[in-house]
Formats: sequence, structure tokens, C-alpha cells
Amino acid sequence: MIPNFKRAGESEKGGMAVIASVVIGSMLIFASLVVDVGMVRVQHRQINVAADAGAMAGVLKVIEPGVSKSDVIAEAQNAALANGLTAAEIASRGAIEVGNWNGTSFAADVTPWNAVRVPGERSVLFSLGRLIWTQMDPAVDSIATLASSNDVSCLVPFGLEWPTLFDVNNNDAPLYQPGDLLTITRASPGNWGKIDVGGNMSSAPNFLHAMQGTGCEVTVSVGDEYDSATGFAGVRDGFQWRLDNDPVITVMVVDEFGNGAHEVNILAFVVLEVVSIVGNGNNWAITFRFLDSQPVGGTGNGGPATGILANARVLVQ
Repeated sequence: MIPNFKRAGESEKGGMAVIASVVIGSMLIFASLVVDVGMVRVQHRQINVAADAGAMAGVLKVIEPGVSKSDVIAEAQNAALANGLTAAEIASRGAIEVGNWNGTSFAADVTPWNAVRVPGERSVLFSLGRLIWTQMDPAVDSIATLASSNDVSCLVPFGLEWPTLFDVNNNDAPLYQPGDLLTITRASPGNWGKIDVGGNMSSAPNFLHAMQGTGCEVTVSVGDEYDSATGFAGVRDGFQWRLDNDPVITVMVVDEFGNGAHEVNILAFVVLEVVSIVGNGNNWAITFRFLDSQPVGGTGNGGPATGILANARVLVQ
């Protein structure tokens, strides 16, 4: 009987070894899938950022006088390619389209043009989990449209005074046209143009953080009132970041900045490109290029009376 007991024990040990190998193998496969799915998520984020950049660049091109659809598509594609999306990845899901966003849906080739769609799809090969799947194909469709001049998001917490842009002694005639350059320094003693949109912008970290894109979480409307932020902390670094990474910005147009902390009234918005920055501390000077479609005048008290002062870009999908 003793040999039989030994054989039974050896059989149980063999069974446990098989179970252990199955469990360990399953754990390794699961871990491999976790790694591969994480890689897919990273790749999906990358193509999403690239498609967003393309749509945002393309819709800004729409507002240029005399622009053609092919010009808009080329602008969107160049921006998407520069951010890591390939032409083949765009084509695998269709084509870049110019059309109309009616507030709820996008229609390609429908006028008036106010939106651009950039698609993308990337094949991500699994490196470890190929026993179950070989690849995943994350896809994106980014759509950017033009916001009305009365309700804008994705702006920076910075403003320009109405008299800087319009001739208040000549029926608020515009002083600048698309392509013109404007160089600014501080707005007034103790005030450098920062506005408390989305937080206390007197703080350098808050201002820099907002300049890096958090303004998309806040919507500002004509007629809103905000406190101005005192001091120059973060201004130089914030605009330097935009110059290096995303120079096209939407800024607020206000009645005036008082000396030090002062409440300002939002009159309108203007789209600018950061061209250059010189100086440091409170001695900086920033040069912008105007990118408005129709920088028309207004009342000076409640925003533009007619037309569009600025077209801000908004991602809607």
C-alpha cells in the first residue's frame, strides 16, 4: 500500500504544478494585455492631440479673406502632420473636411464655412498580448468651429484696452487690420493686463498654468466683469510658452485697466498671434499679429455694435 500512497502524492504534486503554471500563465497574459492597452491609450491620445491641432489650425484659416477650401485643408493637414499624425493615418478614416457646424452636428461642404473636421486612425501592434489580439486601431474625429464674438472659451487670461484697438475719437474706427502688428508693454502703473479669469492670476503659477490651455474650462461673454490681476509675475514666461508651443491666442478686449487692482468690463475678443517677446521682469514688450476676419468698431461701452471683432476657435468634438 505504501507505493500507492507515494503515487497519489506525486499525482497531487503534478496537478498542483499544472494549476500553478496555468495561473501564472494567465497572470502573465493579463499583465501583457494591461501593458499593450496602456500603449494603445497613449497612441490614441497622441493622434487625438494631432487631429485637434489640425482642426484648430484649419478653422482659423477659414476666416482669412479670399481663402479657398484647399487652403484650409492644407493648413489643417500641415498642423496635424507637424504634431505626429501621418497622411496615411488621416486617409485611413476619410479626409479632412471643411463645412458647417450648426451647434449640434457637422455637415461637410455646407456653407457658410465655420468648421473643420480632421479624422485619424492608427494601427497599434501588440508587443506582448498577441496570443489574444494582434493589434488595436484607435480612431479620432476632431471638429473645431468658430465661436461667436459674444461667447468665447479657450482664451488666455489677458486683455487689451478698447482705445488701444479702436479710435474712440472717430466712431471707434478700427486701428488695425489682419496682418498688422501691435507691440504692448504694461497696461498702466501696477497693472500689466492680466485678468482673473479662472482663478487669481496675480499668482505666477496660476497665470502660467492658464496660458498652457486651462482657459478652455472657462467661458467668457461680452458684458462679463472680472477683477484685473496686479503685478507682472508669470507674464513673460506665460507668453514665452505660447510663442514656443501655440502662438495663436484669443484675448479679451476691456474698457480700461486702472492703476492696480481694478474691475474691468469685457467688451469683445480678438484673435492674435504671438510674434516676439523681449525684455524681462516688468520691462518686457510683446509683439502680436492680428488674425481677425473683420475687426469692426463698436460702441465702446457694450462691445461691437455690428459685425465680428474676433472668431475664437472651439473644439466641439
